[in-house]
Amino acid sequence: MTALIHTLLFLCFHVFVSSTFSSDADFYAALNKVVDWVQHDPKCVFNKTILDSETIKSFPDCETVFAIIVINENTDLTSSQIKKYFSKLVWITGGLRVENSNLTDLAFLPKPEKFTFCFYCENYGVYIRNNSNLVAGFKLPAVYISGNEDGKKNCRFEVENNPKLNAGMMCNGTYLHTDTDIKVVGNLKNCGCTPDVVTENCLSEFAEKTYLAKGLHLTKLNDTNQLIYLSNVNQITGAIDIQNTNARDLSFLKSIKNIDFPSVSSVVFNLQNNPEMTRFALPNISSINIPEGTKLFNFENLHPDFCLTIEELIQFFFRHKISFQNIHAKLCNETGKNSSDLMMCGFESMNKLPNNCNIILGDLRVEAGDEMDIVKLDSVYYLFGSLTIRNTKLEKMENLQNLANVAYFGIHPVIQIHSNPNLKEVVMPLQSVITRDNRDVIFQDNHPGILNSTGGVCGFTAVSDAHLPKKSDLNFIGGDCGERVEINRSSYKLDTITILVFLSIVMFV
Repeated sequence: MTALIHTLLFLCFHVFVSSTFSSDADFYAALNKVVDWVQHDPKCVFNKTILDSETIKSFPDCETVFAIIVINENTDLTSSQIKKYFSKLVWITGGLRVENSNLTDLAFLPKPEKFTFCFYCENYGVYIRNNSNLVAGFKLPAVYISGNEDGKKNCRFEVENNPKLNAGMMCNGTYLHTDTDIKVVGNLKNCGCTPDVVTENCLSEFAEKTYLAKGLHLTKLNDTNQLIYLSNVNQITGAIDIQNTNARDLSFLKSIKNIDFPSVSSVVFNLQNNPEMTRFALPNISSINIPEGTKLFNFENLHPDFCLTIEELIQFFFRHKISFQNIHAKLCNETGKNSSDLMMCGFESMNKLPNNCNIILGDLRVEAGDEMDIVKLDSVYYLFGSLTIRNTKLEKMENLQNLANVAYFGIHPVIQIHSNPNLKEVVMPLQSVITRDNRDVIFQDNHPGILNSTGGVCGFTAVSDAHLPKKSDLNFIGGDCGERVEINRSSYKLDTITILVFLSIVMFV
């Protein structure tokens, strides 16, 4: 047992594979992924589907063995018997499954004299599950776990449904490292806080932590006073998932400076089912660093009044080019102080729009008779509302050549360009478009050659191709793109109440 406690398992999981096998073919397919990943000596490959008294006789006499070791109810060996064959081991490249076994401990894991015993599990994982005889006094070794370098696949280390096992030591920080998914449930004692789930029962354990290496997964929290225990966290590596809490906002993360999201196509920042949450309010947004890569957020089922400020949208969401799976939000109506030199204007009409606006609040409409006023749009960088260009005599719309970011929380199409019989080109270098529901862009009844400048593809001419959003980011529809659509004329009605509120806002971005 002493040797076991001092054993260090170094787990590097790069590609997650299913941990169970429905057939021998599945086992060998998984093993092939292990051995094909690295150079190996064929003599050091253990290719048996189970470890028992017969198969263990062919266990390689190597310091590094390539294997997925399976110990289950058909294993007729004790831990001490297994250890005799493992005595030379320094590395196991592959994985380990101890499931439904009769073992009382895992003391067969050796302690090399010169090196630390390591699991190098690039294409598999470690699973200790459903072992009824693993006793409460048994302690797992200290485990240092790391994912792959680019974070595309998280590690798996699961200790589950071992009714006599005290697995509380899994809460130790040595288990929690970058790009790792640890699951410790259903044992005699589990982690107070696992890297998968943090509840109000264990938040106090985070009082001194400044770095969360496994992301932040917060759930089922009613006592929001305990959020103060996260106030020292200044760096988070991994996904953020906050669900089923009474948190009103994220101001409890007052020290956060850096967020390193994994480069995955799934959601990396989830705010869901938090009925009291009315604000985002993540502090220090202008100083937070988020690396380049896919960043999909989901804000869903929050308080009906949940809103984002203009400063948050500009300094955080636009700045980092955030995409949303859902965004149940609206634009906050608030006054504030200037924090930049950008000029903010509320939109009523092109005729009343001031010159040199950098930010426009409200649904921007360019209509018949506005042709001489479009020069007012030359310096617009941000639009908080929809865009409509209709019934004009324009031949080329290039006065939006600086409009890179749009946020629209209404129900109508975010952009409508139609009924402009002379219009042959629209120049607009969009980088980020945030909408609550409708991501339709309508092109209809414009000049027949309006798509010539984009090579026949429905879209905008960009100042640089690097600025043009992917076609999948927006839904281009309308007669110029394909089938005609019915245009809802009611969408042109300006929300005068909203605009009056906007006009009362003091510039603060």
